[in-house]
Formats: sequence, structure tokens, C-alpha cells
Amino acid sequence: MKYSLRTQLLSQEKKWLSEQIKIKTDEKSMFLISEERFNLIKKLAQYQLPFIALSNGSLTAAIYNSYTLVDQYPDDAELRKVIPYALF
Repeated sequence: MKYSLRTQLLSQEKKWLSEQIKIKTDEKSMFLISEERFNLIKKLAQYQLPFIALSNGSLTAAIYNSYTLVDQYPDDAELRKVIPYALF
């Protein structure tokens, strides 16, 4: 019996996921990838939120997200520009 391409890809994906995902239940760590990499991706995503909100026209979200990130990155000029753009 021939398998469809979708079935083959799903089985390969399941095999890959079973090899890659190692959840540490004894340490109560539920990360699919390393915690350091997860935190790096999280920081990058949080940094992009004000710019995405500004481009979508959600001005209050852009101001809020930018204001909260300015505390973490005080020297970042791009974050400081979001608030005036959103206000005007």
C-alpha cells in the first residue's frame, strides 16, 4: 500500500519531534527547546511587539509595549521613537 506524501511527512515529523522533545518532568521544566534559547526568542518577540502594534494601528498597545521595554533597554533609540510616533 502506498502512503500519501502527507502521511509520510506526518510520520517523519512525529519521528523528529519524538527525538527532539525531551521534557524534564523531574525538574518541572516544560521547555521544548533549551531554556536559554526560549528566553532569547521571547526577548526578540517582545522587542518586536511595539513595532508590530504601531504598524497595525494599535497605538495604545504600541505605547504600552514600548514604555515597558524602555526600562530594559534605556539606550535604544528605536524604542524611544515609537511613543512619539504613536502619539502624533
